[in-house]
Amino acid sequence: MLPAVDCLSPDGQFWAIAGRHNTVDIYRRTNERLPLPSLREGHTTEEGWEKWLTSYLHRDGVYNRPGHVCKLAWLGNRTICTESNAGSIYIWHALDGVHLATKQIARDARP
Repeated sequence: MLPAVDCLSPDGQFWAIAGRHNTVDIYRRTNERLPLPSLREGHTTEEGWEKWLTSYLHRDGVYNRPGHVCKLAWLGNRTICTESNAGSIYIWHALDGVHLATKQIARDARP
């Protein structure tokens, strides 16, 4: 089982969760009264959150390589950066899934 990887937007209104098969699910907050979630604390997505979209960038993107999403970071309230353990980084608009940039990290620098 993969470790839980999740990240709240700075305003607390959106929750990004690394899914299976190199996807990222974005959820929108529907209940302001519930505490802010964390997968590590055992919250589920049914508790005051609705699915907004699923990004398939790491599965269908330019650098389609085996691996899973291992890092998530919000770059402002509506832009997100995701990295897979295969070294691909995607920056994308979290509310509509529009791809903004791609970067491939060199895995090693052997001659």
